Formats: sequence, C-alpha cells, structure tokens
Amino acid sequence: MGYSQGQEKSLEDQVFSQIKVGPMEPRVQGDSLYFKVLGKIPHTSSTASFLSQLQLLLVGSQDTLDLGPISYNRKGGIWNLEQEIVHAYQDWMEASSLLVVHHSKKSSKRSAPLYKVLAVGVVAPQRLVLLGHGMPGEHLPETGKFVHPSSYQPTIAQEATFVLRFSPGSSLLSSELGNRDVWDNMRQFLQKNSSLQSVRITGLQSPEQAEGRSSQLGYQRAKEVEKKFLEITPQFDPALVRVDSRWNDWFDFRKQLASYSGLSDERKEIYIEILQQAASFIEVGNHLRKLPDFQKVSAALYPNLRAVTIEIKAKPYLGLSREQFLRLQQSLLLKAKNNMSKEEWAIAAAEAEDWEEKGFFYSKMAEFYPSPIPYNNLAIVRMRQAQLQNDTGSREILLDEALRLLEAGTSLGELPQAVYNQGQALVLLGDYWEGYKKISEVTALAKGTELGRESELLRGALDIWRGDYKLATLRFETPITEAKDYFNKGLAFYLLGEYMQATLAFEESVLMSRELGYGYYGLALVAMQLGQKDIATLHLQKAIKNVSLQRKVVLDPHFKELDLKQVVSGVE
Repeated sequence: MGYSQGQEKSLEDQVFSQIKVGPMEPRVQGDSLYFKVLGKIPHTSSTASFLSQLQLLLVGSQDTLDLGPISYNRKGGIWNLEQEIVHAYQDWMEASSLLVVHHSKKSSKRSAPLYKVLAVGVVAPQRLVLLGHGMPGEHLPETGKFVHPSSYQPTIAQEATFVLRFSPGSSLLSSELGNRDVWDNMRQFLQKNSSLQSVRITGLQSPEQAEGRSSQLGYQRAKEVEKKFLEITPQFDPALVRVDSRWNDWFDFRKQLASYSGLSDERKEIYIEILQQAASFIEVGNHLRKLPDFQKVSAALYPNLRAVTIEIKAKPYLGLSREQFLRLQQSLLLKAKNNMSKEEWAIAAAEAEDWEEKGFFYSKMAEFYPSPIPYNNLAIVRMRQAQLQNDTGSREILLDEALRLLEAGTSLGELPQAVYNQGQALVLLGDYWEGYKKISEVTALAKGTELGRESELLRGALDIWRGDYKLATLRFETPITEAKDYFNKGLAFYLLGEYMQATLAFEESVLMSRELGYGYYGLALVAMQLGQKDIATLHLQKAIKNVSLQRKVVLDPHFKELDLKQVVSGVE
C-alpha cells in the first residue's frame, strides 16, 4: 500500500520495537475481529509528539481499514499503550496485515510513512467449517434437496459393444462380413439411448502374417470406423469419441478363447497357462503353435481379431422412451397442448443435465401442474447456478430468486425439503442466523428421516460458525456418511481443545475422501498444537493437493513457524 520501513531516528526505532499485538494474534470471535495492541515506552519530551501520530491500519490486497490512532496514557515515567480492537469481521481480512503507521509532519522528506507490521493473517479456524459454499478449484458440494416422484429411479447408462470385421491385411471398411447388420443394430441402440456419454473405438489385428508386422493397421482401421461413426451420428460431440488400437497383444485372443465352444475346459486351461506366461509376444505365439489343435482354434478365432470394437455408453435422453420424447417435443411447440403427465415432466426435468434445460422443464411442470414440488426443484436449480457464479452480485440475484420460488411453493402446501432449502439458501447468502432457524425447523419436521439427519449435521456446522463448539459436538453424534461432516466434527473438537477426538474425526474424513484435503488440514492443525512440525508439514503436503487450500496454508497464522517452501516442494 505504499508504506516503507524507513531507517530514521533512534526514537522511532525504539517506539516501534516496543509496540506489539498481545497476548494473542488477531482472531475471530463470533462475528468480530478481536485483538489488543500493547506497549510500554519510556517518557521523553519527544515521545508524546511521536505517539500522537501513530495510526493502526488493517491492509489487504483489495481493502484497507483505518482503525484510528493508538490510545496511550502516562503512568510515572512510562507511556502505556493498551488498545482493544473489536470490529465486524469481513472475509477479506483473512489475507490482511495489521500495521502501525507513523504519519509525521515531515513525511514529505521521506518517500512514504514509516510502519511496522504487527501481525499477518487472522486466526480463524472456525471459518474453515464447510457449509456448502465451495471454494474455487474444489468440486462444488450439492446444495438443496430435490423432491422426485416415489416411482422415479435415475436412469442407468447402458453399455453395448459392436464388432466390425475387416478382410485380412485391409483397413477398408466394407458393408460385407456382416457389418451392415452391425451398423443397423448400433443405430437402434442409439435411438433408444440417445444421451451419449462415451465411445471407445479400438482397432485390432490378428497375429496372422497377412495382417502385417506394423501396429498401424489396427489404428488405421479404428480411424476409418471413427470417420464413419461421426458421419452417421452428427448430433454427438466428437470429443466423446476415443480412438485406440492394440498390437502384439494376446489379450483379445484370450477374450475370444473364453467364449469359444470348440475346446473343452481342460484344453482351455492349457492355452490360458501359456497365455499367462511372462514371455514375449513372439515366444507365446511359438508355444501356442506347438499345440496339436492350435490350427483349428486359430482358424476359428483369428477372423474375429481382424476387427474394430466400438464400446458405447449411453442412456435414454431425459429418461424417456422414444414415444414419450415425441410427445415432449409436441408439448414444447408454441401454443401447443400439454401431452405429458406430471410424472413424465418430473422425470424429464430430473434427467436433464444442463441446468437451464432442467430449470425450463420444472417451470413448465409448475405451469401445467402447480404444486410445491416444481417450485422447490426450480429453486434448487437456481441455487446450483448461483454456486457456479464468480460474481457476487449474480450469485445473490440467483439465491434471492430461489428464496422467492420457495416462498411461492410454500403458499401451495407444506414441504419439509422446501424449508431445508430456504435455510441453505439463506446460509449461502450469508444470513447464518435466519438460515439456522429454518434448518432447526426441519429437524423437528423431519425427525427420524434422512432429511432430519442432514439437517442436524448442517446445524452442527452452523453451531461452529456461531461459536457454540460444545453444542456442535452433540449434533455430530448423528450418523455421518460424508467426509465434509467428519471434518466439521473434528473442527468442533479441535476448537474445544479435545485433540484426540479431533484427530479421530479428521482421520475419518481422510479415509472417506483424500481429495477433499480438509481432513489433512485438520490433522496439521492438531500437529502444530502438539509441537509436531514435521508431521504438520507432511499433512499439509497432502492437504494442498486441493488447490483451494494452498492459499489458506500461506495465510494461516497457525503455520507461520513452518517452512512453506518445504511444504510445497513435497507435493507430488
């Protein structure tokens, strides 16, 4: 911010050296930033003038807070500085520095005022609690509770493999060799399952001499099939198609052998034993050729290896049959009548993968079949969209809309999930107390249900935010099934100073999800409290694989005694 540490009079050095933050670093207590500034400075005629020009600043990368002049009074021959600061905490303060600055009337003779950094960062472990916001670089947590028809089951992707055959030594794709039927079967499969998830095209070539000694044949076959596949399916994203090939590998021969009916199980065991030898491709082939029935077996199986396999993973679009999908299209025409049942609209909306499309279907469902359910589910769409926004204003607009939708749905009937979603939307907006009250209502409404269990765990997380750590630990006696809740449980015990219980919960979080990273972060916090710096370093090296935690480690005063270069250098 333009301040520089000057080398001026000894008086200035003496004063700055006596001013400190104590007895603890700046920390969050409740919703406030709290710290004390202390100092004992010998009284001279010049110190009073110097002290009157001292100012406290909290300086961040984007914001600066002027905390005013330092208060002081004289007792005997000593100037006593003791100032307590309590200020509403804001998120930017996490990355701030506390400065004492001297604004001299002679400052024009200096390039900038003198200053001393009293503290860097803010001690706020309770702000690590996971409430569903999600940090940049993390997998976004799923917020909100959808309500689906009791008969609804998520559509499971179907998998199918199709084999196209080639003439020996050729990469020319022919409609002969049964390939026409294969393409027809593939089209029928894709008509029923038009929501494509992945396609893997693998070119093969048999060990026959006519197939050549080059790996290029299998790959060329695969590229020919890819070209044809994309021609007949222009509606699919080419990025979903992966092309591969195999050569000098007995893997596909072994697969064919497993379903071959021309050998007894005893004879197959002999073949498999040879195929599993730790030998080269050529050596295995030489051993196989010595078997008396190999000529018969190879004549039956080799033609199947002059091929390309197409492995497709897809599911019905929007979970609807072709007939249902046609009725959906008709219903979406301008001024058309609704041809879909309430359940069919609910399935289409639930299966839609694009948030805009999902929201549109729920809005149509609310239009044709007004009830609390489509309003509730449309509100969740807005909450999920809000999570994807980097801009605070856009996020708040979407969350406000979600709350309006939930209120509109409530006017049509009671729905415990809607109350939960109201609470979570308020939490995401930063209105923690109102959100807490809503979540508390759900605990009573849905006691003994899965929704009640999740409500109790969210209340525990909010108890940590409010500073009631003991109550939070009681909430976390509820059965836990997710890594984030184990982390929150560990954090509650850590804040109470019960490090054994905290360690057990953090370890459970790690076992459930190493990728989350917060469990490792919690273990590092405990290790620092126990004076185990090397162990803390090891845990942090694993924690910061979650990139959003890298910044927290640098800013967190708990780790100021660690060599952060060593922490980063140990990341794989």
